[in-house]
Parts: sequence; C-alpha cells; structure tokens
Amino acid sequence: MNPIIEKYDIHIQHAWVLCLDSDFTEYRDSSILIKDGKIAYIGECLTLEPGQASENIDGSRKLVIPPFFNGHSHIAMSLFRGFRNDVPLKTWLEDYIWPAEQKYINPDNVYLGSMVSGIEMIRAGCNIFADMYFYEESVAQAAEELGIRAIIGEAILSFPTPNKKTPADGLRYTEILHKTYFDHDLISLSIPAHAPYTCSLEILEDISALAKELSIPTAIHLSETSSEVEESIDKFGLTPPQYIAQSGFLDDHCICHHCNFLSDEDMKLLRKKGASVISMPNSNMLLASGIAPVKEMLDTGLVVGVGTDGAASNNNQSVLNDLQQLVRLQKVKHQDPTAISARHALSIGTINGAKAYRMDKLLGSLEEGKAADMIIIDTDKPHMQPIFDPYAQIIYSMQESDIESLIINGRFIMRERVIISFDEERLLARATRFSKNLK
Repeated sequence: MNPIIEKYDIHIQHAWVLCLDSDFTEYRDSSILIKDGKIAYIGECLTLEPGQASENIDGSRKLVIPPFFNGHSHIAMSLFRGFRNDVPLKTWLEDYIWPAEQKYINPDNVYLGSMVSGIEMIRAGCNIFADMYFYEESVAQAAEELGIRAIIGEAILSFPTPNKKTPADGLRYTEILHKTYFDHDLISLSIPAHAPYTCSLEILEDISALAKELSIPTAIHLSETSSEVEESIDKFGLTPPQYIAQSGFLDDHCICHHCNFLSDEDMKLLRKKGASVISMPNSNMLLASGIAPVKEMLDTGLVVGVGTDGAASNNNQSVLNDLQQLVRLQKVKHQDPTAISARHALSIGTINGAKAYRMDKLLGSLEEGKAADMIIIDTDKPHMQPIFDPYAQIIYSMQESDIESLIINGRFIMRERVIISFDEERLLARATRFSKNLK
C-alpha cells in the first residue's frame, strides 16, 4: 500500500502516538490514516495531496493512544449509584441490591442504566466494555445507539434472576443473543457465571459446554473476598479456582473477575489453564474486599486487565480512574515504587483487556490493519505539562476531561468532549426520575 496515492477518511497528523504494541512503538510527529474503519497507515508524518483525506485533524500538542478496555462491569447498575453504600459486600448484595433488582430491573430500566453508563465510559475514553447483567438485549441496544463496543453476557445464577427463572432459561437466551448478534460490528458475547457460591458444578459444566459450542468466552467472579475463600475451603476442601476447575470451566477462554485472594498455587493453576484476570481496585476498595495481587499475577505470567465493576459499587465507570488506583495500590502493597511501571500499567488498561477476551488481533493497540479505535488527549493543560514521559503523564497526571475525542471503527463518537448526535440532558433527566422512586 502506497499511502501517497490512496484516499482516506481521516488523516491525523503531528500527534505524539503511543501504539501500545509489543514493542511500545512511539511516533513523536506522526500520521495516522484511517480508511473504512481500519488503520491504513501509522508512522512518520506524511504530506498528502489536497483532498486526499476527507478530513484532516491537527494533532499538535495531542497524545493519541488506544482507548481503554473495560474488562468487567454491570453497566445498568448506574441506576443504583450511591444506593446503600458503606456496608459489607454480602450485606450489600443480599439485603439491598438483589431485592432492588428483583423489583426494578426490566428491559426499559436496563436500557436507561446502560445509556447512562455508556455516556460516562465514552467521556472517560472507553471504546469497549464487558457486561454481566440481565436483559442483555437492552444493553446491546444502548451500545448500538451510542456507537460503543460491548461484550454482552446474561448472568447465570442457580436461583431466578430478574430476566430468567432457571439457568437453562438463561443459556437458551444466550443462544438467541448469539444468533442475533453473530458477526456484529460492535456487539459480541460471553457467558458469565455469577460466582462459585451462586453456581453449582453442574451449572458451570453447562455454561462451559455452551461456550465451547458457540466459541465465546466465559466469565466469573472469583476469590473476591477472604470469607468466600474460607467458605469454599470449609465446604469443599478447595479454593474457588480449584473448585471451578473440577467442572472444566477454568480454561483458556475463562476470564476471572476480582481475584483478590489467590494463593501462589491458585495463580499457577489459572496460568496452567490459560485463564485471564480482570482486576477492579475501586470497587474492591469501596467494599473493603481486598487488594488483588496484580504484580504477583503478572509475574506468574497471567494476563491481567482492569475493569470498573458496576457503578453501584465503584461508583464510577472510568477505567482511567481504576487504572491509576491499581498502580498506586500495588506500589503501596509492596512498598516498592517499581512494582508496576507506568508503561506496563497502560498496557493493563488497553491491550491486556483485548488479550483476555481474545480480541487483540482487532483491538487494544494502534497498528496497521487493526480497527481504527483511538482517543485523542489534549496535553495543553497545566497538569499535563511538561511531558518527560507520556506514559507517566497518563497514569499519574491525566484527568478524564483531558480526553478530547474518541474514535471507534473510524468514526468520531465523541469530538471535543461532545458526544455526537445525542440528547444527553434528556436521558439524565430520566435517570433522575428513576432514582426518586428507589427505596
């Protein structure tokens, strides 16, 4: 391909680009050429003929990086943001959240909550989220309208959910979702088991079998609290990873969420099985669940990404915020400022999420042939200058408001902080009305 004679949709020039590929390639004065939703060229700055690009973007004093990958959330739970905080996880779930979900969660409210979270994630530079909730067709509808990518997953539990009465009903619903969204530009699927304490081995076996049949990943909350681990050992004589491994659920398509209390043997087991981990530091801190051994997991060779969890237990949907907290927590936990570098932290928030969900051939880094997904960061701010190390600036200094634009599939979803063609004010008013009815 000769970039001088082709025609392009977008030409971004003169930006400082962090590719986040395996070599951590950077271009201080670059050109990015976008055509048909893909990155056609990325490299040193080019001079194109007039009219050769439909749109030319001046990237001077800008950073361009891959968007953030939200590896785990329950995005419709933005409707419960701030509802019954400052209580233990078990109490929060069983006494407040599950009863509220049974009462209020329906397709319309899931759509509303998904739109609220979707707007928040777009403003925070996220191009994709992995969801575990109910009425996932409403989540997909919101994602399509906003233009953001979604990995939808109807949560499977041993007892009735707001959407389905039995696990078998949930699995049949997943098959319908798979047929509906097969080969979709923005929507893909996973099959989430809620947790080892809410899913029997038989349910895990059924989920694993269907996931293999459909070639989609599985997901599960795992070893989130010390009490969960203790109860598993008391009941089964096994840690949660050892328990789910009996069913065949723990394999190279399994993404494990939280993992705050893994032994060395647990980490080796996850590595042997090829499973990946998504850590959620803000949710874990708010619920006092624990600090995940992220450094140890990385040292073991595990792929570790980051997620926000639901807005009811975080209480925001900013991967940047979680990523910045994750790094600081690891430094404090190990009393070692070198525990995780800024460069590798940014990988956790981008390419590692894509690797966990086996999407790294399409997403997670800026490389020719990959999807044209990227964020443009305005560095012309006091807290962003001077820039000695752009990775450190992002991880230790950057704020969400510095994210000027988000491009997904070669299309501006947010431009100069404005989400394209969307009545945000009207939607947020609906969310406010919902909150007034919540008891």
